[in-house]
Amino acid sequence: MRHVSAHALSVPQLTFFRQLEAARKTCCCPSFVIAAPGPWIAVHGAVLCDAGWVVQPLTDLINLQFDPYDTSRMLNIARLFLALGESLKELDTFYEEIEKRTASILWPSICTYKGMQFEYIERLLP
Repeated sequence: MRHVSAHALSVPQLTFFRQLEAARKTCCCPSFVIAAPGPWIAVHGAVLCDAGWVVQPLTDLINLQFDPYDTSRMLNIARLFLALGESLKELDTFYEEIEKRTASILWPSICTYKGMQFEYIERLLP
């Protein structure tokens, strides 16, 4: 696991993840962790694997204080929220599809290759 901030370490304690028990059994629970210490924001990506949560920063800390003379920063903040909004929509669609899946978190989600179907019976490695 690479850089993990103090904010990202609280991910396993979030009640939200306890409510997603079905999703935890079928995928790695890709998530966004948004840290907002004061007038700053940072976005992290998180996934659940066998060893626990893996959290990776997607942005640095970004200053959200309004500065009418710094249009470049305002545009970057707008792009961040636009990208985050679009990504959250894609994540919602991903989780809506989870109900249809039966694969385990311990196995790959790929069940076909060149038209050939296969099923995972057990893990190859402990």
